[in-house]
Amino acid sequence: MQMAIKNRFSPEVPVGTTIMEIRDSLSAVFENGKGPSQDDWLMILLLNALIDDEYDWLRKDFLSFITTSNIKLTVKDIVKHIETEARKVKCIEEEAVLAAKTSCKRFEKKVCTNCKRTCHTAEECWAPGGGAEGKGPKCRDKRRKRVKQ
Repeated sequence: MQMAIKNRFSPEVPVGTTIMEIRDSLSAVFENGKGPSQDDWLMILLLNALIDDEYDWLRKDFLSFITTSNIKLTVKDIVKHIETEARKVKCIEEEAVLAAKTSCKRFEKKVCTNCKRTCHTAEECWAPGGGAEGKGPKCRDKRRKRVKQ
């Protein structure tokens, strides 16, 4: 029974694996058929496994629901809810990783220290003194000459 009680849900371990470990530990305890039902104990162990920081809020929600509601939660309800919440957490983490990897150039604010314009750096600047001085499009130079004349 101690092994079953020590199980905890963790973001590093798939939820299904932890649930299976709890069920297996509990099966060993109930081989002789005494005590509360296996579902009762499984519910206790599942709630106990939610104590860590990542899932403590969910355990508190379950306990609040159990104590204030006339509806009886089943092990199936709890497992389904834990798995749903774990999927949500995983999706949020994946979205955060994707957002960190993806950057939209429209939102990057480059400011040239040479000409003080945005959208490029001094190394990319075509203006006199810039790293790409004179390397701008030729049509731009022709327009400038026409305007000056």
